[in-house]
Amino acid sequence: MKNTPLFLLILSLLSVYACTGEDSPSGPDEQPLQDVPQLSVNDVNGTESTNDGATLPFQVSLSSASSVDISFDYTVSGITAEPSVDFDRTSGQATIAAGALSTTIEVSIIDDEANEVEEKVELIISNPKNATLQDERGIGIINDNDEVSYAADGYQAQETYFGYDLSWSDEFAGTTLDAANYTFEMGDGCPNLCGWGNQELQKYTDLEQNVRLEDGKLVITATKSGSSNFESARIITKDKQEFRYGRIDIRAKLPKGQGLWPALWMLGKNIDEVGWPACGEIDIMEHVGHKENVTSGAVHWGDRDQGFSNFKTQEYKQDRSFHDEFHLFTIVWEPNAIDWYVDDTKFLSLRPSDITGKEWRFNQPFFFIYNVAIGGTLPGDPDETTEFPQAMEIDFIRVFQ
Repeated sequence: MKNTPLFLLILSLLSVYACTGEDSPSGPDEQPLQDVPQLSVNDVNGTESTNDGATLPFQVSLSSASSVDISFDYTVSGITAEPSVDFDRTSGQATIAAGALSTTIEVSIIDDEANEVEEKVELIISNPKNATLQDERGIGIINDNDEVSYAADGYQAQETYFGYDLSWSDEFAGTTLDAANYTFEMGDGCPNLCGWGNQELQKYTDLEQNVRLEDGKLVITATKSGSSNFESARIITKDKQEFRYGRIDIRAKLPKGQGLWPALWMLGKNIDEVGWPACGEIDIMEHVGHKENVTSGAVHWGDRDQGFSNFKTQEYKQDRSFHDEFHLFTIVWEPNAIDWYVDDTKFLSLRPSDITGKEWRFNQPFFFIYNVAIGGTLPGDPDETTEFPQAMEIDFIRVFQ
């Protein structure tokens, strides 16, 4: 064979190359591939403080110790917390020393004087050396430490929020409700839902005595005619304004008196297909008129044709009246998470772990309902102390996403 010497030379070179291990990526400062640990970042909470030094201590951890140093890049940015206002934005490179299992990246929290909902920061790690990424994102939550303050007519809301855009709002500035946004529900619920499912006494109307726009507010008024005839209004955004996720703010002043039951709430848009409670229900605010300084939030869920709901509810109590001034009723709604606030103070949360053995019904669009009910299972009936007319005034509704 004429090329035998050349063949033997190539074979010899390949053998030497294989023996030297030059095909391996490992060097003196690198891990063998099968021993490379994984990096992950934890979620963390922190609270504003009037003293310097409050931080979000993100811990970056290894799945196992390494015989060499581990390095990575990191970047901190705001989700709903604003850089240089709520926290110090930072980025850089960090190292986990050989033999160690973690390192901590401290993100400084900036104190302010504004009462706010929880705000979120994220830390992202990238470009690891001698490790791989298992969970590269950590969420930091900044809790507020400020007292709630009020103007002459009640709690004042912000008009914008970092990390959100205004998707839809109604400031009720016209003379009539926009039919492109709203539908009136009428009557007493019969024949399919007499008493509106709660043994309520009122008939809903679209009469001006029961619903009107006045001074930039939506006014829903409960009235009584004769000894036992009650009227009010119930307005929905079904098939017109429906939303999934976001921050929802509604500023309102509530009616007072035994038997009054105002509510600002939501139902799943698929209610006609699956019924209640399988569509889900989110009660942003419910109030019974004889409890001047108490309101509540609630949420309902369940199976098709269940006939009753699974639910979670919580009262919110304060020293001030819900009847004499405006308050801000808020939900912050994300995938698999809903939090309720009054005047930017959290009092109720829902997570999938709260829904044992049932389907989570709250990752779909919902529509709004505003109404004032009279009587029913929650407040009881009006009595001789109840004065009519009584009104719920809604200053605005804003949906941020």
